[in-house]
Amino acid sequence: MLSQGPTRGLPSYLTTQVKNNSELRDIMFDYSDASKFAHIQAHLGHDRLTHYMTATAGDIRRAIALYVWNTTVSAAFYGSLQALEVGLRNGMHVALSNSYGATWHDNQSFLALDSTGGLSKDIQDAKDELLGRNQVQDTPHIVAQLHFGFWTQLTSSRFETDLWLPCLQAAFANYILVEGRPLRRNVVARNLIRIRMLRNRIAHHERIFHYDLQLRYEEILSVCAWMYDDLRDWIEHHFSIRTNLSQRPC
Repeated sequence: MLSQGPTRGLPSYLTTQVKNNSELRDIMFDYSDASKFAHIQAHLGHDRLTHYMTATAGDIRRAIALYVWNTTVSAAFYGSLQALEVGLRNGMHVALSNSYGATWHDNQSFLALDSTGGLSKDIQDAKDELLGRNQVQDTPHIVAQLHFGFWTQLTSSRFETDLWLPCLQAAFANYILVEGRPLRRNVVARNLIRIRMLRNRIAHHERIFHYDLQLRYEEILSVCAWMYDDLRDWIEHHFSIRTNLSQRPC
């Protein structure tokens, strides 16, 4: 049902947002004002709206509602993605420290595992970023600076024999308890690749409504559960996106 006043003609998803947010009551966007509506369309751009228009059969109002929901659900993923990324790098840091020492990032035996020099480059890039911000180049800062792609690549098949089996699988010690079957590197890698794709699309303000977001969320929870006791429940308590998913307007 469409509401009256400044929300007239507005899909119910956006109308409900206005009604439920006291801060918006005094700054409601008047979608009945054609010029304002045109300004929003111009701001978003034709190319950016194309996929939303296609998904809503060319209905611009429903397309805008879907766009707003896409942005809202993207923001809702922040907590669970942050928990996973921080947990992943900390867990792998512990495993790498146990095998290569506390400064594993400078250990030549570790760096030599990648014949392409990619690991060395990523670590040097992290150090350079810290240097550029006048921050200390110690292990805690380097671990925090290394990007998500660095950690996910460590689960790839090329590292299975020399790194995964003797070292990194220890970071996923709960897997067999959670899944009831032996840990497999390719299962972890597949999940992390899909999660990374979602994370990167969110970071670059791209659409994610075409993904199976319920499945992506479950994959995030699963990887966290494989690494840490109680982390899944903590995420569900504080950062669940289930309500956001249920509010998809179209």
